[in-house]
Amino acid sequence: MPSANPKTTILLIDDNENDRTYYATQLQHCSPDCVVLEAKNGQAGLDLCKSQKIDCIVAEYNLPDMNPLQLLFEVNPIEDVPAIALVILARYAVPAIANLVMRYGVNAFLIKRLTSGEDLTNVIQRAMAKVKPSKHHLLEA
Repeated sequence: MPSANPKTTILLIDDNENDRTYYATQLQHCSPDCVVLEAKNGQAGLDLCKSQKIDCIVAEYNLPDMNPLQLLFEVNPIEDVPAIALVILARYAVPAIANLVMRYGVNAFLIKRLTSGEDLTNVIQRAMAKVKPSKHHLLEA
């Protein structure tokens, strides 16, 4: 029997296994009711988006196989009403890049060394409040 209150599913995409494990653990600690899925690159993340209901993607800025805008356009092809919240984590502050991706629909651009699990959880909640609630996955594509 389906739950009346489905769990939030967060997809964490990062090729750095240590960072991915750290943030996955932090998210589970700060939001024990959420489901955290992990992918080591953009394509693996997109594959998960096609088979799972994803509410928010947290992705490393410098993925080996695609940049954040490619990921954004794949998961949210209609930019005025995004279907999945997208948060970018980066090793370094790059204001010009952060401003660019935010203009195209990324919900937040965070610096890893300055972002705690609690910070990330709060940003994810705010980002998810901005997306269209009725369509959270790419299964229709």
